[in-house]
Amino acid sequence: HRISVSVGLVALNGQCDSVMSALSMADTACYAAKDSGRNRLHVYQLDDAKVVTRHGEMRWATRINDALRDDRFELSLQDIAPIAGDSHGDHYELLIRMRDENGGLIMPCEFLPAAERYNLSGRIDRWVIGHALAWLGANPDLLARLHLCSINLSGQSFGNDEVLRFILDQLDRSAVEPSKPFAMQIEVKEADIDTLGHVNNVAYVKWVQDIAVAHSDSVGLDLAAYQRLGAVFVIRRHEIDYLRSAMLGDAIELRTWIADVMAAKCIRATEIRRITDGTMLAKGLTTWGFVDVTAQRPTRITDELRAMFGIAAREKKRALSQPDVAVDELAVDGDKRD
Repeated sequence: HRISVSVGLVALNGQCDSVMSALSMADTACYAAKDSGRNRLHVYQLDDAKVVTRHGEMRWATRINDALRDDRFELSLQDIAPIAGDSHGDHYELLIRMRDENGGLIMPCEFLPAAERYNLSGRIDRWVIGHALAWLGANPDLLARLHLCSINLSGQSFGNDEVLRFILDQLDRSAVEPSKPFAMQIEVKEADIDTLGHVNNVAYVKWVQDIAVAHSDSVGLDLAAYQRLGAVFVIRRHEIDYLRSAMLGDAIELRTWIADVMAAKCIRATEIRRITDGTMLAKGLTTWGFVDVTAQRPTRITDELRAMFGIAAREKKRALSQPDVAVDELAVDGDKRD
């Protein structure tokens, strides 16, 4: 192994009023030498730009630790909206701010460089993740309208297994389900039109079922996969609100996600919008029962299935306490699976 040396040199003169002061100056000069490329010697000078920068970052590191200890960080919400059309729900970015000892607001450009240098970014990222999920969980109305919430993480957190475990643990503890909406686009065909010239109500039911099947296929759970599992999702109940009419040739976006998971059933939400103007045409909730093919009885949804749909395997006690649901009919064809 090649050995490198970085040396910080300080003159013992009137600028050094104590042993600790001399050691601090030498330490600052040593780090300046490392920043210059290693195998270097840096002489401490009070007006040296590198030394001044290093001193400033060291002070920021102390202030960051104090702010973390005293919970003096806060989140700022920045709305993100389309120039035209509907945003399909709230979309915003959460940005971090820091308060100083007197309550003054400090922007991230002032403290984040020091956080990166002194390996404090991971702690700040954990603070942001924990507080963001807690805030969303405490505001169910905001959570229900949420389409996308963006959080910036530092490079130190990417690829860090401990941070990943922290995120998963916080999701398990929070009221936020990390189920990502699945979307697909279709065009209204002649067969979808009724005698009144708009889309027949039955077509909406078919679209709700079609996108559920497509979502399941996209995560690797096609009909063959369910047959290997020996269990399949079947529809127990549809609830659809018809809001606006769709016409022949309209381009339609379908979006669906798992809204809730219980022991042996799940609730899937679906939105149907016209793409050109973003108008919500219909929205629905579908209850799917998970049924053992051989026994033709409800069976519990495994953690593996939850994970494949991007749902945290949390609240296990609640899941285990749920009674088995009664499913009246069983079907394993492509039109019935989730």
